Amino acid sequence: MLNQDEQIALFVEAINKDAEKLCKKIDKETKQLYASEVEKLRRKAEEKMLQRINYYKNETETDFNKNLALDKTANRQLLCDKRNEITQKVFALVREEISAFTEGDGYAEFLQESLKSICGYTCGAVEIFARGADTEKVKAAAERLGIEYTVSADEGIALGGIRVADRSANKIFDDTLDLRIQEQREWFLLNSSLGINI
Repeated sequence: MLNQDEQIALFVEAINKDAEKLCKKIDKETKQLYASEVEKLRRKAEEKMLQRINYYKNETETDFNKNLALDKTANRQLLCDKRNEITQKVFALVREEISAFTEGDGYAEFLQESLKSICGYTCGAVEIFARGADTEKVKAAAERLGIEYTVSADEGIALGGIRVADRSANKIFDDTLDLRIQEQREWFLLNSSLGINI
């Protein structure tokens, strides 16, 4: 049998082994708990970081889209202004050409042909409207064609040509250069490749 000192030594050794096992178990649990808490914190930090990234990404996209929309609007306005400028220049030149034409020799013949064409669709007396400067030419054309007419100056006709009213048929025929240029302007805008599609 073991003496008391040996028994105490064995008892202390057993306690030390148990304490060592317990320390290892506590150490293992502590490491697991630490790793688990660190992982939770890492996930939380990562989630916060992703939220911030998404926030800044959305804010950046919103700012970009706003700026893009503003740029598109500004560019569209620039294109519209340039288109209008080109159209104005083209039609200013057209008006100059028309003005030169109405001052030339062929204009009286143009008025007569226009009146002749319109009178093919009228019944009896007609009322002819023309620029004040053209009333004498129109009267001469009507006389040559032998039609019943009255001629009135029309301030609404700026470029030239005639407008004929057939009161008996309740019809108005417009062959003014003003209407022709307006129709050409619409055609020009549709067919000049100056369309704006942004």
